[in-house]
Amino acid sequence: SVDNAGTATFDGFRVAAPIAVLGFEPALTSPGATVVIRGTGFAADAARNRVYLNSLRLSVTKASPTELTVSLPARATTGAVLVDVVRGGRAQSTSELRVEEPPVITAVDPDGAIPGASITLRGKHFGDDLREVHVRLGEQELKVRTVAPTEIVADIPQGAVSGVLEVQVATLAPARALRPFEVRVPVTVGVFHPTSGPAGTRVALQGGGFSKAAAQNRVVLGSTPVRVVTANAQQLILEIPERAMTGVLKVAVPGAGSASTAQPFVVTVPPILGAFDPVEGPPGTDVTLRGAHFGTNPALVEVTLSGTKLEIAKLTDGIIVVRVPDAAQTGKFSVRVAAQGSVVSGAAFRVTAPPAAGLNLTSIEPVCQKAGCEVALKGTGFAAKAENNHVFFGSTELKVTSATANVLKVRLPELLGSDVFRVAVDDAGEVSSAPFEIVK
Repeated sequence: SVDNAGTATFDGFRVAAPIAVLGFEPALTSPGATVVIRGTGFAADAARNRVYLNSLRLSVTKASPTELTVSLPARATTGAVLVDVVRGGRAQSTSELRVEEPPVITAVDPDGAIPGASITLRGKHFGDDLREVHVRLGEQELKVRTVAPTEIVADIPQGAVSGVLEVQVATLAPARALRPFEVRVPVTVGVFHPTSGPAGTRVALQGGGFSKAAAQNRVVLGSTPVRVVTANAQQLILEIPERAMTGVLKVAVPGAGSASTAQPFVVTVPPILGAFDPVEGPPGTDVTLRGAHFGTNPALVEVTLSGTKLEIAKLTDGIIVVRVPDAAQTGKFSVRVAAQGSVVSGAAFRVTAPPAAGLNLTSIEPVCQKAGCEVALKGTGFAAKAENNHVFFGSTELKVTSATANVLKVRLPELLGSDVFRVAVDDAGEVSSAPFEIVK
């Protein structure tokens, strides 16, 4: 009141809180995110608050005297925040709002692993502060060993289950791997069948922890890589390679470890049987078998003719000389080498009747080896009549042009190559010559 002037009243005087920027939530964020600015003296009307990050104006979506909610544009970068309140003043933060790109995962190596194994996550924007980086597999957190801007090394925890890996750097939005991560069972190996065989043999190997992708299972026999034909988690079908040697089978699966068989796989080298000569003869005939991989130990080699075991007179790795026994019958030769395998001849050996007493073939004269030449087969015990003598060169029967008890005359057939003469005399048996070659 004023003396002699009357009295006046006022609605009230309001003292506004000073403008101050006290902090941000979150203090680390990425372009495009929403940030809450905390402070005092802000206008309740969002339009009266003008907010700047560096020189870039931010959109205020919500306001109160103590909080402003703003959206960061794609071009936002780290800097101090300035709040300008229309007809209210302005204030700038004493700390910077950190704006960084969120992490990105581009690859995980390996794409599966057993608990306790280390994995490497590759990407970008991981930073280099171990304290700010968190890696999760589903609900479980992994122990982070090292961090670099483009690479993280972490350990798979015990009890982990397959799922999607996530990387979170401080309060930035987490990054998710492009595909699920497989928590694998450690590799184990058990029995395999067969336990021996030559190159090309297919072997079924039982075990556990194998990859369903055949190429992910790395198998060696000794030091030789082995092709995996098919695979599932408990079985691998393998193919024994050329030049492999006897040894244990070792299986390695990326991220799942490795294991070796307790017993070796025995790589065998089966014998090869080619030609033999002569191709026929009576009991007592020595026959030469030619081939390969026979070995040189007679105790390990067995030769049979139609199931009858033969005596081995000579043995090298490429030649076997056997004697036809009295009980032998016409049939094929079989050669078995212990622990290596067996082989059967393509052609049969013809066991002929033993010659009668006095039947003998001593020479072939004159010595003309051209087709069409007349030759004399000399010996003893021949029939005096030509039709009672049957002369063969190999399997070709020749006409006997004249005959005596000691000489049979025939012409050489139009055949080239080496074979034996065989003389069969009615009711007297037969006899064979040494190999004879017909030339042009």
